[in-house]
Amino acid sequence: MLKLDIPEFLSHNTIYMKIKNILFITIILISSLTLGGCFHNQQQQLTPDESTQTTQSGKSSGSQNETIQPAVNILQNYVEYTPTIVVESAGQGKKVVLFFHAPWCPYCKAAEADILNRIDEIPENIIIVKTDYDTYSDLKKKYGITYQHTFVQVDAQGNQIIIWNGGDLDEIIKNVQ
Repeated sequence: MLKLDIPEFLSHNTIYMKIKNILFITIILISSLTLGGCFHNQQQQLTPDESTQTTQSGKSSGSQNETIQPAVNILQNYVEYTPTIVVESAGQGKKVVLFFHAPWCPYCKAAEADILNRIDEIPENIIIVKTDYDTYSDLKKKYGITYQHTFVQVDAQGNQIIIWNGGDLDEIIKNVQ
């Protein structure tokens, strides 16, 4: 007759359960990382570059990942900050709004998505200037910016007209003076 030692049986069962739990956790972690990578790769910024130049018909030309860009307004009404953009835009009769944006800020991402999705709703006389929060410390100091997702309307000389925190395209249009 086979004699089974209970403590030995329990110790083998415990090891078996630990290995099973470790394998389960490992599978979950690998799955999470894989799915996270897939979702991350699907997010793309809608900024013009050589690989996604648009033609007059609005279709992409020559890109392996065929993407359709918004109308040309993105180049006129929502632009990246440059040191000369305020003077140039004001010289064209536009009201300039600096959007202190951080790529890691979820509120900034939501505001930018709203701006890009509704780019054709930006009035012709308004230009929104995406200003990198982490790069332009001198501008943050000049306007007293303490956190990202802040908007500042400025005049042709770069003087602050109005400042506000948060919002989407409707809030920008409502606040511009």
